[in-house]
Amino acid sequence: MASNVLFDPLHNTCCVYDREIPKMAGFTGILEFMERFPIQKALSNQRLVFRSHIKRFWEKETYDEANKTINSVVRVNGKDKPIIITERLCVK
Repeated sequence: MASNVLFDPLHNTCCVYDREIPKMAGFTGILEFMERFPIQKALSNQRLVFRSHIKRFWEKETYDEANKTINSVVRVNGKDKPIIITERLCVK
């Protein structure tokens, strides 16, 4: 099953959680909420992601309807590593 998600350079843009930026003043409540969830690290860490990596991920993905997960396999340091994406949130 191929994905129809289109690549956009903004997909790989990290978020800024700097409360000292004047434009962020209106987002204090949201920032406090986001800091309690692991998603903050994923949104704020800037990692280099190549288009080929994204393409390989989606070429091997499967959707598990029963568990509502996206499953794929990626190659890390010469070894296949399973990746499972869920909607579940883990609270720190």
